[in-house]
Amino acid sequence: MIDLVALKDNAALDQVLTEVFTDERSLCLGFAFSSDTTMFRDSLPGMHFYERFARFLDVQTYWQAIQKE
Repeated sequence: MIDLVALKDNAALDQVLTEVFTDERSLCLGFAFSSDTTMFRDSLPGMHFYERFARFLDVQTYWQAIQKE
């Protein structure tokens, strides 16, 4: 776990997270991730790690497809 609010001005952390998220070997999973990226943009204006993903899958899309009503 990483306290992004406490480390919001940490350029080194932003660089490391950018490297992880843009690495072709990483698969980033999210659930309704657009609301998280909005929160990142509003709360972490100096960080940019969340702006690009090499490989990303929003699990909510698949959850809705398999969820029984």
